[in-house]
Amino acid sequence: MKKLLLLLTSLALTLPGAAQKTNFEGIEIDGTPDEFCALLEAEGFERLEEEDDALMLAGEALGQDECVVLVHSEANLVYALTVGVMECESWDELEDTYFDLRDALEGEYGAPADAAEYFDNLDADASDAAKFAALLSRQGELSAWFSSDDGYVRLSVEIPDGYTPESCFITLYYCNENNAEFEEDGEE
Repeated sequence: MKKLLLLLTSLALTLPGAAQKTNFEGIEIDGTPDEFCALLEAEGFERLEEEDDALMLAGEALGQDECVVLVHSEANLVYALTVGVMECESWDELEDTYFDLRDALEGEYGAPADAAEYFDNLDADASDAAKFAALLSRQGELSAWFSSDDGYVRLSVEIPDGYTPESCFITLYYCNENNAEFEEDGEE
C-alpha cells in the first residue's frame, strides 16, 4: 500500500498541469527584489541597473545566450518579470525560438490557456517578409498565455521601433497575481 501511495504521489507531481507556481528558471516569482535578484545572480545573471520599482539583469536563460530580465516590484515585493530574448538574428530564428519557448512552457505549465498564433490571408509557406508585414499591420500575431496556480506567463513576439525582422524580439511576462495589486493588459 505504501508503494502504491508513493507511486501515485510521485506521478501527480510530474503530471503537466499539476500544482505549479509561476517561476523563472526554477525560481518562484516572489520575495523582495534584493532576495529575488540574489537568486538570479547565483544562477549567473549580472545586475545592470536599478530604476524606481524595477531592476534589470542580464544572463543566459531559457536555452538562450542573451536574455534581459526586468524585475517588477511594488511595496518591496516582486510581482512580475519581463524577460527579453535578444539573440534572434533572422525571422526564421525568431519564429523557431518562439515555438521552442512555447513548447518548454507547455511542458511546465500544460497547454496554453489562450493563444493567438496566426497570419491572416497567408499560406503555410508564406515568406518571412510576408509574416513580418502581417505582424506589423496587426494582421498576424504570435502569443500564448499559460496559467499557473498563482498567476500566468505570457509569451509574445514584439515589434519595436525600427521595424525590421531582425529588430523583432520575444518577450515573456511572468506574473504572480497574488503579489500584484493592479494590472493593465497583463503588465503594469
